[in-house]
Amino acid sequence: MKVIIKVSGVGDIPNSYLNPLKMVRLIFIIGYLSLCAFPANSQKKGLHIFQPLGRNTGASCIIDSTNLQIYYAFCASDILNEDTYRDLFCLEIGEKHLKFYSQYLADAEENANKWSKAHPKANSAPRVSPEGRYHNGWSEYQYSQWFISNDTLTEYSCFPFGLGKYNCYHKEKYPEQIWEIASDTMTVCGQLCQKAVCRFRGRDYAAWFTPNIPIPYGPWKFGGLPGVILKVSDKDNLYSFECVRISTTKKTLFKDDYSRYNEIERRKLLKLQRGINEDYGNYIKLTNTKTGEPVRIFSEYEPIELE
Repeated sequence: MKVIIKVSGVGDIPNSYLNPLKMVRLIFIIGYLSLCAFPANSQKKGLHIFQPLGRNTGASCIIDSTNLQIYYAFCASDILNEDTYRDLFCLEIGEKHLKFYSQYLADAEENANKWSKAHPKANSAPRVSPEGRYHNGWSEYQYSQWFISNDTLTEYSCFPFGLGKYNCYHKEKYPEQIWEIASDTMTVCGQLCQKAVCRFRGRDYAAWFTPNIPIPYGPWKFGGLPGVILKVSDKDNLYSFECVRISTTKKTLFKDDYSRYNEIERRKLLKLQRGINEDYGNYIKLTNTKTGEPVRIFSEYEPIELE
């Protein structure tokens, strides 16, 4: 039996899901998952674009607290081998805010900040070098952060070396997906999940959600099901997120200083990201040192959002 549901904006994060005083039962159900060990193929081919010089993480502020964090392997060739992950993302679920970001990048920036504090007289700090299969280059996914609050999703995008002037953000209503729920089941990170499918911004996806954790969110922009999404991938397996760990550690939820980022419309951001990925040399005005001619470097690119 299949059920079709239309998902509307989810509004404020319900207190019944996230208020610490009302999460005791939920935490009891999933608490043991914090012991789960870390047990999708990459689209980024061709040129490895230079990393940004760094973000203003030193000016981070606390915006919420969280006692539920879900970690997702991004585009893993082998879910049991972390060396095959393109990235490791974290979804932090707070009382009023959700945050989705690259854990690899966060760890690298934290290490760089610690080094700077330990060497206050140094003229420069180490370059950020996140883990993952493309740790030496820029990725619009690794260098972006997503926040959800009051039925609004905000994406902050940090651009590669030489293109910091393009750093920007966009806001949109929390995206809708029209899910078709099936009877198929699968176990993901120790949790029994149910299948749902949808078409979202040009791609067909299959998701696996668990009613055992009744929170209507998931990785990236996915959500709206009667349980947290622990696994989702498109039918071509170009993009995938799969839960590898769930933690109930109490943490503060931080937000970096994005005051210098310019607002941009979503489709313009997609066009900008495509242009930089496909022709970085043109954007940084790269020229041949001998002839002065422009150097055009084209890279194959397959974005997650097609429309």
